[in-house]
Amino acid sequence: MSIAKLEEAIGQLIDETILKVNDPSSIDTANAEFALVYLREMTISHKMDKLSDEITSTLRKASILRAFHRDTILKQLIDKLVFDYGSKVLVETGSFLAHSSEYIAWKYKHLRVISIELEPSYYELAKRRLSIYENSQVIHGSSDSVLESMLKDTNFRDSISSRLPIFFLDAHWYDYLPVAREIELILASNVECIIIVDDFKVPGHDVFGFDNYGPGKSIDLDLIFPVINRFGHCKVYLPSYAEDPDLLLCDFIRGKCIIVCDVKNSGKASKLATSKFFKRNFNEIEVSFSVIHQF
Repeated sequence: MSIAKLEEAIGQLIDETILKVNDPSSIDTANAEFALVYLREMTISHKMDKLSDEITSTLRKASILRAFHRDTILKQLIDKLVFDYGSKVLVETGSFLAHSSEYIAWKYKHLRVISIELEPSYYELAKRRLSIYENSQVIHGSSDSVLESMLKDTNFRDSISSRLPIFFLDAHWYDYLPVAREIELILASNVECIIIVDDFKVPGHDVFGFDNYGPGKSIDLDLIFPVINRFGHCKVYLPSYAEDPDLLLCDFIRGKCIIVCDVKNSGKASKLATSKFFKRNFNEIEVSFSVIHQF
């Protein structure tokens, strides 16, 4: 079996055993560990030192194969933020099974990764999965409360200043929808940064999945524009690459919203937004009061 086929087979096994769990209250930590944490220990610990380095690396990659829903463009965006624009910190709200946060911690060894999770079972999973990475930290608590404390901390703000932090917002789940409050806290801090909201509705592109928990509970522009309108130092972008099937190398693509925050409008964040890569894959959205326009 080729390395690529092995990766895919293990990735499918992980999907079948873990990713179909939709109710946090039904998670059994021991069973979850069998499918995830035990897999991590098998592939990384010295107990499996008889495996070749190549197979060990393959199994490790397979265990995080579903990071960012396997969205290649989003991964390229993270690459550019880290390697071309000097991002040094990524804050994730909503660890869930820690596929994405582990991918980030594994790939970018110099990047500080902070993941926030409210649900105890998912928190324990994320903490165990990320425990082998020195550049990672998992915090238990509600994302808005933790973000508020972090952004009020002068030392933390100083540590991310001029480092173009990335905020990946993915904590929304049924009645728990902290997205608007998360964005408000970040924008109020006046930190130059990039905000990525996952599971976002992209109007006109049904191929992008999004979270919708009922009337007034959809992760979309209507949810965030009241907050966006209060701050004049940010721009909103939605993906435009749905038309290119060659770029959709993922199991089920999810929409996202990119918010570029730059008080001076001349920093790294603004330069990213004018880059060829960004302009090719994302369209700017003008959000003005109750009217939403796409350029």
